[in-house]
Amino acid sequence: MNWLKLLDRHATKFLAASVFLALALPALAALLRPLLAPSVWGILVLAMLRTDWAVFARHVKQPHRIAASLAWILLACPIVLWLALRGLGVESDGIALAVVLMASAPPLMSTPALALIIGLDGALALVLMLAAMVLAPLVLPFMILGLLGLEIELSLWEFAGRLLLMVGSAGLVAFALRRRRGAPPVAALENNANGVVVILMLVFAIAIMDGVTPRLAADPMFVVIVLALAFLVQALLQAVTALGFLWLGRRAAFTVGFLAGNRNMGLLLATLPAGLHPDIALYFALAQFPIYILPALLKPLYGRLMESPRGSAG
Repeated sequence: MNWLKLLDRHATKFLAASVFLALALPALAALLRPLLAPSVWGILVLAMLRTDWAVFARHVKQPHRIAASLAWILLACPIVLWLALRGLGVESDGIALAVVLMASAPPLMSTPALALIIGLDGALALVLMLAAMVLAPLVLPFMILGLLGLEIELSLWEFAGRLLLMVGSAGLVAFALRRRRGAPPVAALENNANGVVVILMLVFAIAIMDGVTPRLAADPMFVVIVLALAFLVQALLQAVTALGFLWLGRRAAFTVGFLAGNRNMGLLLATLPAGLHPDIALYFALAQFPIYILPALLKPLYGRLMESPRGSAG
């Protein structure tokens, strides 16, 4: 397991490098695409396995904080972005649609695991991610149909069922593993969880990059501009959210900001019709770059900003 320890110690660096590897190996994308959903499920199991459930319960007992965070992440973020793009007159452009869709999605299932890797509140991240997944079947149709006028192929109940199956099965497996915490295989999995998360996220990155490398070769300037926009939107979502939630304490505020910027675009790809504007899929793929690269850049910053006693409040 030494190689998993190496991945653990340098998790953020390996994650940052993985998206470039995905671009360099486009032939692997089709091969790994069937593993996209299983990789996300595995990351969720690991996050639940490692969560401090006493801290989780403490967060659940503060519903006003959870409700405020969810209202901002699921409702305010996409509406504010849509209003801004509408003001610029580009709300129906493919990339603009992709930006609003991204901001409408619940946080990534990997955010609790990533939050633990970079020193944020994994328990709070798990509470918000799970609650957002529960609310997604109610919120996403409103955003997709009401705000953007798009249509999805799945019914509300089918969508909700898929989410429930994904999250519920991961929870059951994590619960069963926690009951066997003393068993050597489970202990080895917990001790090397960050390394396993890196491997699973590498699989996801390669799978979702299908088609990006040919587009880069055909229109490099456009791809670079969209990539820069993806970084800008993610950074703004994180920064504005963290500033707005400093009343929770720095660590909690940075955690809410982290979830606001890192959204589950794979979930949208599975539910949106195939005939949508091709730039939407392109943006979703390129938006993986800030998801994978920013944790390496932000981890030392989070550490410095949370050094004071106030930083660990909330």
